[in-house]
Amino acid sequence: MMNCRQSGMTLIDVMVAVLLFSAGVLGLVALQAKSTQTSTNSESRTAAALLADEMAAYFVGNGGTVPATSDTTVSAWKTRVTNALPGGKGTLAGTSGSDMTITITWYPPQSLASGSSGGSSSDQYVTHVYWP
Repeated sequence: MMNCRQSGMTLIDVMVAVLLFSAGVLGLVALQAKSTQTSTNSESRTAAALLADEMAAYFVGNGGTVPATSDTTVSAWKTRVTNALPGGKGTLAGTSGSDMTITITWYPPQSLASGSSGGSSSDQYVTHVYWP
């Protein structure tokens, strides 16, 4: 009888190690992609909050009067919303002389990249301002 002694790793062991390593690397890549997407969404939400705050300050500085849509400041603000956010749209709605609702709607970059610019994939930031 021959005494057969095995030393080193077998091909199966190496393949299993490569498979586990590849799964770990793919997991890290997916984590990085999700982190980048979350960062981009956060940046858009921050821009929307700043733009809404800008219009709220104009409303308060205007004595609590809801500005007309034809107001040049409102038109310039709407242009900034469109330029700052992908598919951005800003609307103002006054319920009375001292109430104003500011709504900013935009499409996240991942929804634009996938080609779906429908209403269901849009993000929205709404601020209600009350002047006593």
